[in-house]
Amino acid sequence: MTAAEFVFLCKRAGLTAAEIDEWNIGTIIDFIEIRNENLRSEQSDSAYTERERIEALKNCEPKIDELFKAGKISEERYRRFKKQLAE
Repeated sequence: MTAAEFVFLCKRAGLTAAEIDEWNIGTIIDFIEIRNENLRSEQSDSAYTERERIEALKNCEPKIDELFKAGKISEERYRRFKKQLAE
């Protein structure tokens, strides 16, 4: 990794130039690792459960039927949607 790539990753992680200058490389890596772990846990907490996903699909069914009848979605996509609901 080049110095430019390292600085880019630090900036993407939200570190300021002063922090990058003051902190040692180990502290920076620890910071980025903890930040990434927090982001992953936030994403997993907000992810739909399988049941919620199915309910959301069922709620879309009337609109999907309407779009299919109007010719706005292909038969293949319509059948895939119906198959997902059946599963």
